[in-house]
Amino acid sequence: MDDDKHQIPLIWNLVSPLLPPLLSAQRASWEQGTAAQAILELHYALLASPLQNTPHGHSDPMRNEHTRQTLQYLYGLCHDAVVRASTDCRLATRINSNDEGDGDASALDPACIGEAALFVLEEQIEHSEGYADSAESLQWQQSLEGMLLYLLDFAPRVMLCGSAHENASLLSVGAISHLKARPELWADGVYMGPAFLAAVALSPSSIPAFAAMDEEKKSLLGSAFDQILLYSHYLENSISRLMGHVYAARATSEGPFTNGKYGHRAWGVGNGWFIGGIMRVLKILDRDLHGYGNNSFGLKSWLAEDHKSHNRVGKVWRQLISLLDAIICSQREDGLFHNIIDDPTTFVETNLAQMAASVVYDILSWYDVDGRPIGRLVTCAQFLLDKAKLESYRIAAENMYLSARSRRDSWGFVRGVCGSPRFDKPGTAAEGQAWAIMMEVSRWKWLLSQAEAAITPRISS
Repeated sequence: MDDDKHQIPLIWNLVSPLLPPLLSAQRASWEQGTAAQAILELHYALLASPLQNTPHGHSDPMRNEHTRQTLQYLYGLCHDAVVRASTDCRLATRINSNDEGDGDASALDPACIGEAALFVLEEQIEHSEGYADSAESLQWQQSLEGMLLYLLDFAPRVMLCGSAHENASLLSVGAISHLKARPELWADGVYMGPAFLAAVALSPSSIPAFAAMDEEKKSLLGSAFDQILLYSHYLENSISRLMGHVYAARATSEGPFTNGKYGHRAWGVGNGWFIGGIMRVLKILDRDLHGYGNNSFGLKSWLAEDHKSHNRVGKVWRQLISLLDAIICSQREDGLFHNIIDDPTTFVETNLAQMAASVVYDILSWYDVDGRPIGRLVTCAQFLLDKAKLESYRIAAENMYLSARSRRDSWGFVRGVCGSPRFDKPGTAAEGQAWAIMMEVSRWKWLLSQAEAAITPRISS
């Protein structure tokens, strides 16, 4: 790797052109949260950047400055979400509406920013000289606790029926509704809600009500996986293994699904949200196992207990692989996908390629070139994938990556994503910018992990 062409590029150079369109966009609650999550993923990558030149990459002389800058972006995005919380404690919802946030119809979208806000709050608590005073930190704690309690106690739920279901332990739980006015499940919800539940569960003390309640934290972490399994139960097509976009608890002439824009159809971006949401939760666990977290109850023991009882983590992992395989089966020769994944009459769309590539690169970063687990979570939970499967994923992801990158223009916009504000035709979107960043970050981390694995002994379980 002596030649510069074999060096891993600096992550900031890869993503900096994408930031202005993202940070300049008008954003609804889920877009604010997705933007913050992209910046958080970038922040973690910067922290992992080498401080000095290595055989596989140059150091970033501006790393500390870029890290400070991303933290400032994170603070700004999360601060505004707290300021614009509705009276029912849903974050980032008071946009051109009353104090109740009636302009935002979602129960789950406002929780999307929760993981990033928890991270910033913990930074404030750890560094008293940080970006906010104690009064503001208290406001953040109360806002995040309010968001959590809204999801747990007030949001509508779709209750699972049938005692013979294989996930019988979920019967008394109920899937948290994506909408606040009526029980309705959207594939997007898997990205918006479960990660916040997992992040709170593994947070050291940011939410006072859960600061010293180990059993409640364990239950909350289990709930993150319960929600994914419940959404899968309602949305998965048993034949295609793809996810329908919307399930409505109320009866309609079309059956259990709504007859809205996409309804039971396999909307590409909706399926991308689903796999992205699963990976988001798994990465929270993986980071904790690597020592980034500070939970009190012990994640390894929880994983062992879960494996013996419900095996929710294993079921969610298998769901991720099943859905990812179903998506890749419909990949076009150019690396992209149709807006409705299995309907070639719909327009060709860019964002699912970014979302799926990001997830695949995250998976690849947990295994070495011989297919052996090197990530903490896949090692601890024994998530095994053979070398041939990983190689097929690599090829698919690289095709997605190259095609999606070719859709960027000189302004830094990703073109051809399912576009805002109606998400019914090609265009641009804040989420398209965010996923371009997350794709670049995930690929960069994969390249770094492979280079480090080549010179570092395998970790033990």
